[in-house]
Amino acid sequence: MFYENTDRYAKLTREKFYELVWTTPTVQLAKTYGISDVYIAKLCKKHHVPKPPLGYWARRQHGHKVSSKPLLRINNPELQTIYIPKRPTPDIPIEQPTEVEQKIAFEKSEANRIKVLEHLENPHPSVERTLKSLESARGDEKGIVRPKARGCLDVAVGKSSINRAMKIMDAFLKALESRRYPVSILEGEKGRATIATILEENLAFRLEEAYERKEKPLNRDQKENLAKWGYYFREYDYILTGNLSIRITQGGYDGERKSCSDTKTRRLEDNLNKFMVLLINAAQGSKRDRQEAEERQRKREEDHRRWQEEEERRYREQERVKEFDSLLAAWINCQNIRCFIQAVEQSAAGKGIEIAPESDLSFWISWARKRANALDPIISWIPVFKR
Repeated sequence: MFYENTDRYAKLTREKFYELVWTTPTVQLAKTYGISDVYIAKLCKKHHVPKPPLGYWARRQHGHKVSSKPLLRINNPELQTIYIPKRPTPDIPIEQPTEVEQKIAFEKSEANRIKVLEHLENPHPSVERTLKSLESARGDEKGIVRPKARGCLDVAVGKSSINRAMKIMDAFLKALESRRYPVSILEGEKGRATIATILEENLAFRLEEAYERKEKPLNRDQKENLAKWGYYFREYDYILTGNLSIRITQGGYDGERKSCSDTKTRRLEDNLNKFMVLLINAAQGSKRDRQEAEERQRKREEDHRRWQEEEERRYREQERVKEFDSLLAAWINCQNIRCFIQAVEQSAAGKGIEIAPESDLSFWISWARKRANALDPIISWIPVFKR
């Protein structure tokens, strides 16, 4: 049996506790047993049970592949069983939907469906600028046109899809602003980006048209190169499909879905609320990533601060040791001088030599005593502490 419950505590094996820690978020596990997540962490540390790392549950929730740390064997039998004290749990109020859940529910409501008009009416200023720029732009080798003027949206479509693309962008930009998601345009050396700010996170997105690439038949030069050298430079024809997609170009997890497109059964115009949900989820992921990165940075800075404090403490201790050794050496030296003076006086007395006040020996002894006093740290060093 993995565990047993009594009126006072829950008793679990170390293996069962490890299984719970890696299959249930700490907050939920703490609620189940009526304890705090801090207490769960203390139990893990005490019983040598590894905990999931930062970001583990977020990656698992988004379908990313995650791995668990193995439970290592320990020899202490007292740590093989874990006792969790039972505490009375108050009635837990019904949890209200989170801000993200509310936003997603709003998009799923039919009453809030984003509608694309048949004709472009009172277009958004950015859409109006982009439309004018696209109509005068020249297509690239694939037939794709992009706006060149400043303040335009990030759009890449064929000439025949310009009007449809602008109607979609007009409806979507107005929907963003009606939901109080600010829209801005960022222009730099690497190009332009249409930015939507959701949950205080900036997300870039683009409307584009798909194309197919078809290799051209070999011409005479290519056939000669293939026969002579075994290779040739391929040339392609590009065919615009008319299929539009709107895609997140920056923000969110790399592994999550980031685009909505025309399909055989639904046009992009009918998927704009779905793309709005993708933006909201991407904003949540970006915010979580940023907060986790900030927490890691905070911990690194805290560790660095502690390291600096430890280094400073170690340096001060080394300086104290050096000072102590220096004082001790000075004290031993002055004691040796005094012993030497005493030995000189005893030797003179033993030989019947009287040390006259004005004699050279008396002068030498006086000088030697001053020398000993000058070196004595107890005379020169202790008064510092009185100040």
